[in-house]
Amino acid sequence: MEAGQSDFSADVIRALDDSGEDYELKNRINIVQHSHFNHRFTTDMDLEYVVNKANYIRIPDGNAFGNGTPRFVTYDRDHWHELRDLESPLGACWTEARERADQAISDGIAEILTFQHFPNPAIALGGMDFSDTVEAVWILGIEDIDDADDFFGAFISK
Repeated sequence: MEAGQSDFSADVIRALDDSGEDYELKNRINIVQHSHFNHRFTTDMDLEYVVNKANYIRIPDGNAFGNGTPRFVTYDRDHWHELRDLESPLGACWTEARERADQAISDGIAEILTFQHFPNPAIALGGMDFSDTVEAVWILGIEDIDDADDFFGAFISK
């Protein structure tokens, strides 16, 4: 499950490949990636290496609706209270995450609102983007979750 660009995966696969062991990488390493952004911003050489050396599986983008994966992006704060109210240490972790996001927003509001240095409108507007979680949902074969509301209903509700 890749939560971002493939550069880190390329480094791991290279280390295994360079070890001298016969790992049969193409048969043993599966990389699942969902995002146009992650695909596009991976170093070209690293992306080519991962595609050639591993079983690279590209699934539909978790930032959009109706394409075969859930849309795990929100543009409001509706679910933050559920996360904040979880028992410790989870609630404390989510509270810290929200505080850090809010601080980043207040520190660079002009850049964030124009998306010059912070190309994520969901977070900039106070919501959340956990779109990389669609890889886990796809790998586990969970089919009854379409969006963030379904996710929180299934996994976070008390």
